[in-house]
Amino acid sequence: MLALLLLTTPAMAQDWRPYENHTMLYAVDVPAGLGQVAETEAGLIIQSPTVTLTVFGLTVAPMDFATAVATSIGSSEDEGFALTERSVTPEWARYLASNGAQKQAVGLVALCDGASIAAYELRYMEADVVAMAPVIERLAGTLRVSRPC
Repeated sequence: MLALLLLTTPAMAQDWRPYENHTMLYAVDVPAGLGQVAETEAGLIIQSPTVTLTVFGLTVAPMDFATAVATSIGSSEDEGFALTERSVTPEWARYLASNGAQKQAVGLVALCDGASIAAYELRYMEADVVAMAPVIERLAGTLRVSRPC
């Protein structure tokens, strides 16, 4: 199903809706008012002119979760992002990164099968840092496995 919503400013991100991916078995609350929403088999892409949120599930086997997190951080660094914050546990990880005026917030959770992760990646501009702080907090707080392991 393709859902289309057009609101042009990140400040309108207060309109949240639950999203559950039945293929990868994860869930997260998403800011539907952030921009145009496109649903894929793996997740969602929400885009406005200055903000892109990608929510997805991914099989990472034969990597374990710790290696998948390190690979994600390495990928961000390869793109020129420098980590500004990082918090990692055996079940979830979150980090913030900066590449000049471009910012990135990433969250990952280990899924029940031990071979997959669910994640979000939010890319936004420095001018949107204040508006994106509550968005990042809610994404980080709601990204989860959608059924008991």
